[in-house]
Amino acid sequence: MDRNLRSTILYVGFASTCALIAACGGSSTSTPSTTAPSGSPSTSPSSSPSTSPSASSSPAGVTWTFGGSTAAVTYTQGQVAAPASLAAYHGITVAATFVASIAGSGTIDYSDALNNGDVTPNTLPVDTATAGYTPIIYLSADNIGSQDISFGTAVPTIQLGDTSLGSYTTCNFDVYGSTGNNTYSWFSVPNAGTPNGSGVTVGGGALTGSNTVDFKAGSQQIIAVSCH
Repeated sequence: MDRNLRSTILYVGFASTCALIAACGGSSTSTPSTTAPSGSPSTSPSSSPSTSPSASSSPAGVTWTFGGSTAAVTYTQGQVAAPASLAAYHGITVAATFVASIAGSGTIDYSDALNNGDVTPNTLPVDTATAGYTPIIYLSADNIGSQDISFGTAVPTIQLGDTSLGSYTTCNFDVYGSTGNNTYSWFSVPNAGTPNGSGVTVGGGALTGSNTVDFKAGSQQIIAVSCH
C-alpha cells in the first residue's frame, strides 16, 4: 500500500556479500522479474537474508529512476563522509550516515521516491519484507564509480524526518536484493527504530556472519523504510 493511498510510505536498501549488504558470491547474469515477489512475507523482520544477496539489487539491465529529491556523496577510503541528505519530498526528508569505508572510494548518487508513479520504468516491487508493515519511502543508492565501496559489517543509519509517523510503533530498514537462485525479494536488516512526532532513525549496529555492507561499482541498490 503506497503512502498516497494510506493516507502511506518509505526506503531505503543495501546489499549483502556483494551488494549493499553483502557476503560475496558471484554476481548473477539472469534477469529476475520486476514484479512483486510472490508468496507471503514473514511475520517478523529477519536480521539478515538466508543467503547472501548478489552484486546488484536491481535486475540485470534495469536501472530505476526515482522522481524525488537527490543528493551525491563522495566516499574516500578510511574517512567518514558527510551524511547523504535529501531535501523534503512530499514532507519526508532522508539522511543516510555511514562509518568510514574500509575499501574503495567513489561517488554514490542518492534519490528517493514513494513508488506511486514516480519511479521509471514501471514501478518497484512493493516492499513486503515484513507482514503488516507499510513502506514510507524508497531510496536508490547508485555507485557511479569504478570501485566497489565497502563499509565492512557496519550498517548505515537512515534518518527520516516525517511528522506523519505518529500512528506507528516501529519501523524497519529494508533492502531489495537477490537471496540466491536469481530470486529477488525484500528483507530487513538491523536495527528497527521507534518513530516519534518528528520521524524515525533505523539501522546502525553491525551485521553478523559473513555479511558486509558493500556497494558494487556501477550498480544500483534499493532501500526502504517501512513502519507498523
